[in-house]
Amino acid sequence: MPLCVLLAHAAAAARIVDLRPESWGSSVVDRDYLVYFTVQGCKHCEKLTPMMQYVADTAPDLRVGRVDATAHNGVARTFGLQKFPSIVRFDAQGVVYEYVARQRTPDQLIAFARGDHRYGSAGTVAPRELLPDVSEWWMLLEAMWPPIRTSLTWAIGVALALKGIAKGCLMLLRHNEPRGGELKGKKREGDDGDAAGKGQLKKNN
Repeated sequence: MPLCVLLAHAAAAARIVDLRPESWGSSVVDRDYLVYFTVQGCKHCEKLTPMMQYVADTAPDLRVGRVDATAHNGVARTFGLQKFPSIVRFDAQGVVYEYVARQRTPDQLIAFARGDHRYGSAGTVAPRELLPDVSEWWMLLEAMWPPIRTSLTWAIGVALALKGIAKGCLMLLRHNEPRGGELKGKKREGDDGDAAGKGQLKKNN
């Protein structure tokens, strides 16, 4: 590879800042910054890195940073990031936007970094303090909790619906059940009918 190309890649890589929690406040807060989050062993993350280097090289006016979400998961958790790689834009007013377009091209990323809202989510206020890093088990629990909560909500809803149906059926059965007086009256009428029938039989005999 020609030396000039190597130097260009080295310069681009140098412009991508490895962001850490201890330097987050002085580096990102109250600044325009394009940050991409990666995790170790992610092939999509590895494919994104050369594109981000190209963006940094093509648009030297942009601040581009990277966060290793495996080593610093507290930063990713602070902004609710669970899918990787994730690309986020921070503006000087303290608002954060996540890149949500299906395609990722250098031109789109540069436009997004410069404030083009066609490629980003609705802005939210960025927290001033980062969450602490947690263990992988805790991360797994956080990832599993939303579907578990949805399942529990659904199960509770079904149980309440079945309870309401059972209560309605019970009320309907009680409403249609003959009252005690009616039962006694019908029994008395039956006894009188039997007595009359027996008397008629005696007369005929």
